[in-house]
Amino acid sequence: MKQVELRLEELQTRQKAGMNVTAELVSAKLDLLKAKGDLLTAVTDWHAAEVKLHLAMGLLVRQ
Repeated sequence: MKQVELRLEELQTRQKAGMNVTAELVSAKLDLLKAKGDLLTAVTDWHAAEVKLHLAMGLLVRQ
């Protein structure tokens, strides 16, 4: 995700300098949103797996 953020910053700098990078900028923003979505999916999958593990170990109790 860091690479996508760096690319986005580079394109924003180029745009401020007067270069026409609109298409690339939109694409980079979309790539960043996809990367954030992938990260969120990985985190939720990890938490779900942790809950299943606790359930299987008999450690999941009502609170």
